[in-house]
Amino acid sequence: MIDERILKNIPGLDTGKTVTCIDAKDMDAKTFAKKFVNTNTPVLIKGGLKHWPAYEKWPQPGYLEEVGKDSEVNYYRHMNFSSDSSMKASAKKHNFAQALTEMRSGLDEVLFAPVSFKAEGFKKLQKDMTGFPFIAKKPRPLAYPDARMFVYKGAGSNWHLHVLDETLMCQIHGNKRVALFPSDDGNYKELKEIFYSDALLKDENCMAHLADKIEPYVVDVEAGDTLYIPPNWWHGVQPVDHEVGMTIPYCWRSPYHKISNLRYPAIRDLYKDAFKKPGLPMLVVPFYGLITLFAQCIYRTKLLAGR
Repeated sequence: MIDERILKNIPGLDTGKTVTCIDAKDMDAKTFAKKFVNTNTPVLIKGGLKHWPAYEKWPQPGYLEEVGKDSEVNYYRHMNFSSDSSMKASAKKHNFAQALTEMRSGLDEVLFAPVSFKAEGFKKLQKDMTGFPFIAKKPRPLAYPDARMFVYKGAGSNWHLHVLDETLMCQIHGNKRVALFPSDDGNYKELKEIFYSDALLKDENCMAHLADKIEPYVVDVEAGDTLYIPPNWWHGVQPVDHEVGMTIPYCWRSPYHKISNLRYPAIRDLYKDAFKKPGLPMLVVPFYGLITLFAQCIYRTKLLAGR
């Protein structure tokens, strides 16, 4: 069973734009940074992680079960909802090895288990993730873990965006379809209400009136591929097969000229939230804002100089 509600009722999906696709052997660090990360543009890198030991080892029955035999994870019998409250309310602790065995058993259910590599039992898995030649630097992310894992069967991730940090969606096993579009198109407030209340899952027509206002990109991500998802881009992710899938969101800090770019409504929301009550965010957010403003001046100067 695949829960198809994430993408099924998005207007314009059948005629969606195409994400740029580049073979991993043709992607270098300069191109990736200059053409995609710096400009906040998504790109599919075919075969981007096939050099990882994880690509060969993790799908093999028994390997992850042995690693996680003494570890517990939150285990859900539904997709990864956008609403944190919905996820917290339905979280059930389960032994990871048993959860994975259940997923492999042929059970026709939608199943989802997020894994933290900070947990003692899973730390050793990090040696199976050997980085990327097209990422020259990987500064520690501000808001997200460096990497985490989603193990699933039929379960996608409902629509959301990352306000801070860069994300490379790394598909270890199973195939997924991703739809995405930028959040600075004038529809942010309305879409935020729809997506973060999971309204799209309850009312298939709740976005029909936006058919002429949004232009989604659509891309199929196969096992071994990596998809760069820029910050402040809405995206919904859905499996296209019944495999026990494994996805790694691989994150790093955004370049300074992007971190607090007020062009995006979600960044403006971040500022509003920071000043609602006294605390560390009230100091940190304006600090990064000043750094971003300075970095934007340098970045635009370099663009004008043709560098």
